[in-house]
Amino acid sequence: MSPDLIYILMLALRMTLAAALVVTASVITERSGPVIGALIATLPISAGPSYVFLALDHDAAFIAEGALASLAINAATLLLSLTYVVLAQRWNAVVSIAGAMAVWVLLAGWSEWCIGRSQEACLRTRLRSRSACRCCGAFAMPRCH
Repeated sequence: MSPDLIYILMLALRMTLAAALVVTASVITERSGPVIGALIATLPISAGPSYVFLALDHDAAFIAEGALASLAINAATLLLSLTYVVLAQRWNAVVSIAGAMAVWVLLAGWSEWCIGRSQEACLRTRLRSRSACRCCGAFAMPRCH
């Protein structure tokens, strides 16, 4: 099989699976109502297939870094939502959205800095003792290669 044909088939498979996830979530939402539908639609079920497809194209270190970053960004997104809810009780929509976005930007920037520092620390640790490393004392990093 030619590389172009393999690429086209893999692209078609990815597009089909992504569409199947969206359609399945939509059907469940229509049948069960908005609350259950929102819970189903926001489940991280798309992360698994996404990581499988990424693993086909990238090495394990890239996947590990992506998983760690997505965990931190999901936490930042949770705090964005909570900040918006708290601010919306007293302020108008513009102030609430701006405040929530400011919290998200700060947390996303901090998590990027923390992950970057963990990789620097990991390289220093691996050069010295060839052992596993930790990010900012909180997040466990996979072994560096």
